[in-house]
Amino acid sequence: MNCLHDFCPEFTIGRTSIYLSRFNALMVPQVGKSVRKLKNPTRDALPVRANQCKNTRAVLVGFRTGGGGRVNSASQGEISEWTPDLVWEELAGNPASILVDVRTKPEWSFVGIPDLSGIGKTAILAEWRSYPRMKPNPAFCEEVESRLEQEWPDTAFFICRSGTRSREAAAVFSEASRRNGRPVRCINVAEGFEGDLDMSARRATRNGWKFRGLSWKQS
Repeated sequence: MNCLHDFCPEFTIGRTSIYLSRFNALMVPQVGKSVRKLKNPTRDALPVRANQCKNTRAVLVGFRTGGGGRVNSASQGEISEWTPDLVWEELAGNPASILVDVRTKPEWSFVGIPDLSGIGKTAILAEWRSYPRMKPNPAFCEEVESRLEQEWPDTAFFICRSGTRSREAAAVFSEASRRNGRPVRCINVAEGFEGDLDMSARRATRNGWKFRGLSWKQS
């Protein structure tokens, strides 16, 4: 019987694996229950708030139980998700890490981009979905590779407006890097650059890169 931690051993609290539910709460399977036994993960799992997991640097996202207890994801791999402040710390401390901004050219020009000059880096700008049709860019992976300013990275962070497009892009790049024999740990930036809408339908007031006070600039 495969338990959840058998699929994702890197992200554990002690011997207990965790994952991120669709409600953005950390969920820990109850003791003695495996993935196959969790007929209703939201009901049968115990909610754990972030302040109870202070030593947890990342959580798995997008996991669902499928036929036979298999764990499904967009690329049949694992895409983890980190908050912007933890992403900044890793970018500053790991020379082999990069940040890829997958938004559109209008967003880069009018909304701004992450400014990594303070830690001696530059964000890679590569559209995942191009405006105005917003169709996936078939040359996305090649564009990212052509804009590398360093050796092949071991960790790549992907950021968009609020975290959806970047998760798609991370899954695609992760799969491509594996096929090419140069696997990269691909991580989605939770909340994105602008974050979620507030009650007044405005962004950058609740969460996100800009709201967290991380460095950014406009052209």
